[in-house]
Amino acid sequence: METNKIIEASISSFLFDYKHHAYEFERNNLYKVLKGEASFSNLTVDLTTYKEVLGPDTIRAMKNSMISFITLFCRAAIDLGVPVEKSFSLSDFYINRIEECENSNSIQLALNEIIDTFRNQVAQTSIDSFSFHIRKSLKFIHANIYNNINVKDVSEHVKLDQKYFSKIFKKELKKTPIDYMQNLKIEEAKKLITSTPYSLKEISEILHFSSTAHFSSSFKKIIGLTPKQFKELQ
Repeated sequence: METNKIIEASISSFLFDYKHHAYEFERNNLYKVLKGEASFSNLTVDLTTYKEVLGPDTIRAMKNSMISFITLFCRAAIDLGVPVEKSFSLSDFYINRIEECENSNSIQLALNEIIDTFRNQVAQTSIDSFSFHIRKSLKFIHANIYNNINVKDVSEHVKLDQKYFSKIFKKELKKTPIDYMQNLKIEEAKKLITSTPYSLKEISEILHFSSTAHFSSSFKKIIGLTPKQFKELQ
């Protein structure tokens, strides 16, 4: 978790504090974000201090910073296997989208969408590199994120013995099916906390945690904060 905080602070300062970082450090941080190894959601954009450096006014400064951000993510996504044409098309689309934004809130929403979109593209590229049974299992897990499924359900879906399935899953993804499913649900919980009016209790029920306490402990184990603490920071 401490590493994630350092990474977020570094990228945030690039976007919003107009500070320069060593190329390798900056690129490695972007890779971690795109691969889902570091959290970078729901940033608070504040460029008022730097508007004279980045643009003639605050909104223009934010747009200029976002365009630089999109360019970096586009190139990092290509390095991680996203097709060149696909990545550049997304870059062009979101640069136009940023230019249409009229206030900081719309820019913030666009930022979150850009991160999610490039992450999803990298994730899809990663899924395509796995073996047939693992690809099939990942698609099943993602499609059933709001259903109460377990490892047995997944192994049966791909028609493999549960023990053997768990073994090859861990070999290819470097984590157990249980850990993967738990991480996926926690990432979804973060989105629900920040973008819906659901209470924490409702979110724990929607994602089929056995109890609110279980949801809270699982969230803290992965994110480093309880759901309540995370929500208060938004």
